Amino acid sequence: MLACTPVDFELLDALARFRLLSIEQAERLGIARRWHIGERLKHLETAKLVAVIRRGRMQGPNVHTLTPKGAATLEAWAAETGEPRTVGVRRTPLRLGPHLTQRLAIVDVHISFRAWAASAGASVASVSAEFDPNPKGLEPATAVTFDGMRYTPDLIASFSDASGERWLFSVEVETGGMANSLENFRQLLPERLEIFQKEILENALGWPNDCRAARLLFVFSTVAMLEQAKRLVQNASGEVWQLVFFNSLPSVLENFASGWWQIANPSASPFPCQ
Repeated sequence: MLACTPVDFELLDALARFRLLSIEQAERLGIARRWHIGERLKHLETAKLVAVIRRGRMQGPNVHTLTPKGAATLEAWAAETGEPRTVGVRRTPLRLGPHLTQRLAIVDVHISFRAWAASAGASVASVSAEFDPNPKGLEPATAVTFDGMRYTPDLIASFSDASGERWLFSVEVETGGMANSLENFRQLLPERLEIFQKEILENALGWPNDCRAARLLFVFSTVAMLEQAKRLVQNASGEVWQLVFFNSLPSVLENFASGWWQIANPSASPFPCQ
């Protein structure tokens, strides 16, 4: 086996879990200081355990992904040491599409959610991002279908809070491209509301009837986009809006549990347990 340090294996494991990471995101995970992470990622790239997508200064940070060789190395190390690691189906190489900035934002939300859950004494049951490998086939890992309706959110997660109550939610990350446009949000909103009104997500996943209804969380990449989205829906009404919450990515990065906005109750929390 190649000479790897404990930090190397932490990085490989994080890449197996999140699929792609910037150096800043790896630092947020508490793996090591930024300079040390950068140094070890260069070593892992040289060893062909990690691949790097180098982006221009104006496009954002470089993105690191796990190679099949890196996944095999992680798997072998886990078997050798008995350490619980994220292995198995994630040996599938990641095929990056055109929405790399959005995918990094999805990872940001995922990291913040896990950090909040750990601090709140919650137990994370599952998290799936649309770009995760799907053992069921080639379609996005988050795709669900029920009663002829199909829904493919950016992220689906479920957890139990400290009291044992179970929660289910999906996340839609709106980055809007270079122009921070809300056109995608505007076009898909009616369909997404119908999905939650008809409980498609719960039924597709076999969510127990005695659990809370699923939440629909929108995360906008900037505060300006968030404020614009609020204005777009300020006159909306209907019971389904009790399940819908808005936030900005900067707020979610600071604390996943804070800053959420709801039409009926601007200070409401998606998860009243917190």
